[in-house]
Amino acid sequence: MHCRPTFCVLVTTVHFITAAYMPTVVNARRNTITGAVAAIDTTTALATAATTAGPAMSTTATSATATASVAAKAFGYTAANAEVADPAHWADFYPACGGMQQSPINIAASGGCTSGAAPLNLAGDCTNYTLTKTEEAYKVAVVGGTCIAQTATAAYNLVGFHIHSLSEHKVDGLQYDAETHFVHNRTDGGALLVVGLYLQASDDPGVVTDPFLATVLNGMDTLAGAAQPLSLTLSKLTGGTVFNYAGSLTTPPCSEIVDWWVVRAPMLVARADLDRLYQHALEFAIYDNGRNARPTQQLNGRTVSIFNA
Repeated sequence: MHCRPTFCVLVTTVHFITAAYMPTVVNARRNTITGAVAAIDTTTALATAATTAGPAMSTTATSATATASVAAKAFGYTAANAEVADPAHWADFYPACGGMQQSPINIAASGGCTSGAAPLNLAGDCTNYTLTKTEEAYKVAVVGGTCIAQTATAAYNLVGFHIHSLSEHKVDGLQYDAETHFVHNRTDGGALLVVGLYLQASDDPGVVTDPFLATVLNGMDTLAGAAQPLSLTLSKLTGGTVFNYAGSLTTPPCSEIVDWWVVRAPMLVARADLDRLYQHALEFAIYDNGRNARPTQQLNGRTVSIFNA
């Protein structure tokens, strides 16, 4: 393990450029992806970037259809449902899912070194959201507001978020109760930045579920349809240690266009609210008993950087 002046390298055999600094790679990815749909959807495209960071049970999952797809079979998380391809067979139908820069990963943080503040600035407030339900997921899109993410080289707009249960990323083999993915689309449409925030149930009566999550859970209960108020200030949820690496969408088409920022400290959630989340996840036949987390993938020579946010 070697500490460099700007980040901690956990894997040292690198011929790789992180997603925030990969215009050449992004342009190549564009040529392999079709579709440009303005709507937020777990099985469609967002601009030219082929965006989705997971349909997840949840909230904005945006995706694209890869031209390399060899067959039109839906994906899922269970081998018990013959109508969907489970994660072990995604690559049979979505070839990019067998790529070398896939997500999620197990983050080896023990003994790691940190240095300096993360070159990531989250700013603004999100004021409204819309929620729909399909056979695949609850889908939430952020409407209005000024939520943005700024790296050293690019700006990204928050388009929505979705939730996986259990968490998809692990830290030293530890898997949390759930993981929220805040999906940002680069302003030029060339790539994605996704902030991963762990959720962990707490039995402490003093723990109050954050308003952004409580609001969405209420929306799942009622499915009001019209835009609803949303209280989300992402910068308040993402302090402390953060991991950064370049990877992919965690659902098909698994396009390798994502600059991942995973917050180490989980956000505590009241046990009753996490139970509500799981109950809604059980509604989907493509999930594995309410679980929609892709297994972790190999690093394949990539680096993971550790920063203090």
